[in-house]
Amino acid sequence: MLSALTACGDSDAHAIDAGGGAIDAGLPAVDARVDIDARVDAARACELAPDCLDVVTPLFTSRACCGEGFRCGFGYEGSSAADRDSYYRALGVEPSGSCIPESKLFRTGPTIESQRVPLADGGQVLIAAACPAAYYTSFPFRGCCLPNNECAVSTYPGYRELGVLAGGANLPFTQIECVKSEELNAQLRSSSLAGLARFPSTSGSCDHAALDLMLPPAP
Repeated sequence: MLSALTACGDSDAHAIDAGGGAIDAGLPAVDARVDIDARVDAARACELAPDCLDVVTPLFTSRACCGEGFRCGFGYEGSSAADRDSYYRALGVEPSGSCIPESKLFRTGPTIESQRVPLADGGQVLIAAACPAAYYTSFPFRGCCLPNNECAVSTYPGYRELGVLAGGANLPFTQIECVKSEELNAQLRSSSLAGLARFPSTSGSCDHAALDLMLPPAP
């Protein structure tokens, strides 16, 4: 995927070379060349990662982009300038920016409370305060404890929302599950939400048996 900045740089350079406006206006040719070189250098400074994909859903679209010092980010267009500025400030990004680095959008944070979540097939997911949650903006994938005592992330409580964002084709999000973030990314890549497959690795250990004994039984 070509960078939008690369495309802009090429088109601007073409406009200067083809139109000759700067040279015809009497400006020294060397100045035009320096200007072109500066634009080309700026374009090269931003190279979009090949696996950085647009996030396209029935509710919103967030275009993949890059910027100085990062190869993957996402643009945001709010319903108003105030809405956009509020969104940028909440993420700790200057409102004047046009591309939000993925590190501001995909992050880890604490899982506030342990909880037993019963599943329709008779199984369960144990949400664990000892395990970090993964976030896409403020959308949580709460930390959970696997039977082998490894920390993972869950699709609780938002697996239905994932199905909606996937346009109703909610496979593989058929029920709440507890998986490593690498597996969550793989599942996202297999769906129409491939652009969201950028969750950082989560780590840590937990005591599944002790947590199972501690938590009240499912109603």
